Amino acid sequence: MFDWFRKKVPCVGEVLFRGKSPIQAHEFTFLRNQGIAISQLPSGNSHRWALQLVHPEWGQAVLACHKTPLIPDRMIYDVMGTLTEKEKQTALAAGTTVGFTMEGQRENLLQDRKNALRYMRAIMGEDGLAVMDVTGHSVWSKEMLDDELEHDADLDIEQIYSIHAVYDNEDQDMQRIWIHTHGLGEIGFFDFDMFSPSDDLWVNWSDLFRFIAFAIAENRVTMKTDYFKLFSPGGFVSLVPVREFQKKAARQYQSWREENDPHHMEKRVVLCEPRGFLERWTKKICPSRVLSKPLPEDILIDFSVSATRLMEKRARQTYPTLRRLREEFHELGLPILVKIGYQTDGGDETNMEHLWFSVNKLYEDQMDATLENEPFRIACMKKGDRGRHPIEQLTDWIIMTPMGTINPRKTLIARRLREDPEVWAAVKKVMEEGEN
Repeated sequence: MFDWFRKKVPCVGEVLFRGKSPIQAHEFTFLRNQGIAISQLPSGNSHRWALQLVHPEWGQAVLACHKTPLIPDRMIYDVMGTLTEKEKQTALAAGTTVGFTMEGQRENLLQDRKNALRYMRAIMGEDGLAVMDVTGHSVWSKEMLDDELEHDADLDIEQIYSIHAVYDNEDQDMQRIWIHTHGLGEIGFFDFDMFSPSDDLWVNWSDLFRFIAFAIAENRVTMKTDYFKLFSPGGFVSLVPVREFQKKAARQYQSWREENDPHHMEKRVVLCEPRGFLERWTKKICPSRVLSKPLPEDILIDFSVSATRLMEKRARQTYPTLRRLREEFHELGLPILVKIGYQTDGGDETNMEHLWFSVNKLYEDQMDATLENEPFRIACMKKGDRGRHPIEQLTDWIIMTPMGTINPRKTLIARRLREDPEVWAAVKKVMEEGEN
């Protein structure tokens, strides 16, 4: 399904500021210097004031000051895992907010949400602390926004929903017992839950979350799909509506959520053990076991053609970012991998094999790289081949660090390296020891 994102969805956000005093409308006149036209609107009963904003490229939006500031709950910072500690503490200092609303305008929610971020970053100016994407249930720091807005690529699906991790408070090792998403239900789809997820899943396989989100958006699964392949080999699950799960699952799983919590009960499924026709009518429901185990290194995640097209478009548009990051962290000697698509033997342009290459050099329009895995369906290529590859065939890229990866969708590790000299020194030490 190539057009799942071609819909008009309102973008709702909050821009966070210090202090307890309400911000005045005249304090945003500086926005005119950024090409934004401003006009007064009726304030209504719930706002102190409201402004109409119009930008020739971003579209129309409304900025309003609530009579009661909508400060994000502290818990959201603890469950997201997308901010550095410094960014988290900065956001927690917020005492007042202004609300932002922009109706969908382009019939492309990925572009609309990007323009909403542009708007909210402009509204932050120098004094703003962070931005709450209310629609996606996520918080963007100023540094996070600056990384995203340095290029014109549309947002990835991963950036329009959020992943929250809930831990066992009685476990000293802080074991994750529940991972769930927010934001897919708000744009017309449904969200998903995982119970007892493996650490390996959280650290190394973020692509699996994206694959599930794409499958939901592309209507490859429904809220009652009994048998769905997440990955090969052996990665099958069923999708069970959360209310059915609460009735039929073992008590230990039911107790991890509050049944009267509306934020986690509507438009939501739990990923469970696959079940056949007869099993559908039994009372036995068990969360997916394969997602609770360490995943093998050689699993194959089969993204759709439409998902791949979106991924490769963003990878190519962020290629200048990759080159800049390579220079920024050159001293650390971090490995860089690029995924490049090649047509399979006997196939057409839709039959592609996407292969990982380690980067030797990055040119303006080509990549000097060495093939890291053995192709399955391309006889003329083999592991270890080195050559130059055109940017037009780039489909993804990652920078590997001891703490995780930097990719076209996530710059958390890059921001940690920038802000903390101790983290930089620790990574440098690990990389140097690895060379010896």
